[in-house]
Amino acid sequence: MMAILPEGSVAGGGDREFVGSSVNVAGAWQSALAVPRRAMAGARTNRPIMVVSHDATRTGAPRVAADIARAIEASGRRVSFLLRWNGPLRSEMEDASSSLHLEPLRRIRAALRMRFPSAGWVSRVEELAAFVALVVHRPSLVYVNTVKSACYVRPARWLGHPVVLHVHELEPMASRTLSRYRLERSYRDIVLVGCSRPTVRNLARIAEVPERAVREVLSLIDADAGSDSRPRQQWCDLRRQRRPGGLGRRRVRDGK
Repeated sequence: MMAILPEGSVAGGGDREFVGSSVNVAGAWQSALAVPRRAMAGARTNRPIMVVSHDATRTGAPRVAADIARAIEASGRRVSFLLRWNGPLRSEMEDASSSLHLEPLRRIRAALRMRFPSAGWVSRVEELAAFVALVVHRPSLVYVNTVKSACYVRPARWLGHPVVLHVHELEPMASRTLSRYRLERSYRDIVLVGCSRPTVRNLARIAEVPERAVREVLSLIDADAGSDSRPRQQWCDLRRQRRPGGLGRRRVRDGK
């Protein structure tokens, strides 16, 4: 578990919040429900909030996603986890939420991203997978955890779902990844969250919004340690699928 300061115990003062407090973390998704009123027109608020995690490894960002889910569930709303790639933290995510689902087309989009890392059309494939997941699961709100799941922002807005984009990354990953998904027209319609003051400043610069428009929710951990190694691990899993026999084939086929 991540280290959490007691609620209200904020070193250095300022308007900052901490992942782990159901009151404070809930503020981000409550903002998404309250601010874009037109997006909520006709929305069924009894549907779960979808928390999208790029994977379920035991690194920082997926653990933050699990804590976000716990905080939202503690506030009385149901959470549906959407995993873009499976991993050992899955059981903990299942315990923290009401339901958990694996992203459709995940093996195809991962293989394409590895083979064509800079191709714009691969980003459209990722958005297609996101669109399918959103149509199937019909959430009331989409909580996108890390820039690696930002392919869910535009499909969610197309379908009228409020969106929270919770960013952990700095440069060059932040702008490089977000630029894939053409979010220039979306930033002002979604709730932006940064995990630290430098992240808030950088996200405000990318989105071309005032810093005060980005919520700061501190996780107090290295939220994306080892992040660059995960795409390579996905590619290794995909390569094992082609090998005769072995646990690698079963892992990919079963999504485990």
